[in-house]
Amino acid sequence: MDLSRHGRVLAAGVLLALAGCSQGDAPTLADTQGVVTFKGRPLDSANISFVPESGPIAVGVTDADGRFSLTTYGKPGAPIGVCRIAIQAHGVHPPGFKPPVDSSGETGYVEPPWRIPKIYGTIQSSGLTATIEAGKLNDVPITLK
Repeated sequence: MDLSRHGRVLAAGVLLALAGCSQGDAPTLADTQGVVTFKGRPLDSANISFVPESGPIAVGVTDADGRFSLTTYGKPGAPIGVCRIAIQAHGVHPPGFKPPVDSSGETGYVEPPWRIPKIYGTIQSSGLTATIEAGKLNDVPITLK
């Protein structure tokens, strides 16, 4: 069966799109780990994001000792180059906390309290950066005040 011109163009487009998703387009990653401290103490259960100038974001979560390892698309490591860093660490609402209810009876969302200054929560305001180098284990200590 001969494909119509439209069908051939569509098939070519699908093949090009699939080729664009190949491993050849995957960013070069380097193993990246570190420790986050806040006021001199390890920061546990914090979400870490390393955002390169272009490409995918590397993420991790700190353990009880403030240690983290980054992954990108589920693979170990962070993209090579300069990355801006964001860290978010929330606590829990105090016992007995009740979120506000609007006039329709709907319960509103109230963000849990931050355990660190909120400024660290975005790459635009944190002022934190790291340069990830290829071919080595990048150890990135992060000290928050």
